[in-house]
Amino acid sequence: MTPFGRLAEFYDALYADKDYPKETSAVQGWWVRHGLRPESVLDLACGTGGHGLEWVRRGYRVLGVDRSGEMLAAYRRKATALGLRVDLLEGDLRDFVVDEPRDAAVCLFDAFGYLVANDDLRAALRCIREALAPGGSMLFDVWHAAPLLRSGGGMRHKRFRQSGVRGIRTSTTELQAAEQLGRVCFHVAAWDDSGEPGEGSSRLIAELEESHDVRYFLPQELRFILEAEGWEVLSLSGSLFEERPPELDDWHLTVLARTPSGIGMSTR
Repeated sequence: MTPFGRLAEFYDALYADKDYPKETSAVQGWWVRHGLRPESVLDLACGTGGHGLEWVRRGYRVLGVDRSGEMLAAYRRKATALGLRVDLLEGDLRDFVVDEPRDAAVCLFDAFGYLVANDDLRAALRCIREALAPGGSMLFDVWHAAPLLRSGGGMRHKRFRQSGVRGIRTSTTELQAAEQLGRVCFHVAAWDDSGEPGEGSSRLIAELEESHDVRYFLPQELRFILEAEGWEVLSLSGSLFEERPPELDDWHLTVLARTPSGIGMSTR
């Protein structure tokens, strides 16, 4: 089972409070500030299309890539309901192949952290570079090691509702120092909430668990890895919504990098 396999059913309800339009606008701001004018976007680890559908609405040609077939199925259903055309590819960031080069790659929601081993990172960075046009850009975010290590991990709870269902997700994070990753264990329970008060509201309809390993990074480590793989780092920030040097309390790092103008997928 791939990450977010069984959880795909509840994914959009769990992240209903996520402001995808705001995040999409923030990415566009990075492009503008750095003189980038992409027309096509490679939406990496695209999930159920929260960002990808925003790109399509704004006139970009989008190819979404994800290794979870369940998440892509949800993406397709949403696109059909909205009357939007989407191109989707079920594939792993380490070895996917595209039919034509794209101008920009975007990988948000810390999905890059699922590349937990150094070999995984190298393979993905090379694969993404090959999928971009020469001079193409990549923007992504990851967990920042500094505040995570100080926190020591921990437990969080989140309640959600969707279509007559109410539920709660409990996530427990244990830090693995040697591997430099957080092991996140998700437990989701959902109850029928479609009847009148007192009717069916206590009937458990789903209970599932998934375990995800997510790598955390330090700024200089990221810069070193990217430059070693032939990327030019344009900016490394402690926030998606503003470009500034990372601070100790920033939970995420955002990076904008570019392939050299002579390196990338050749246009046939």
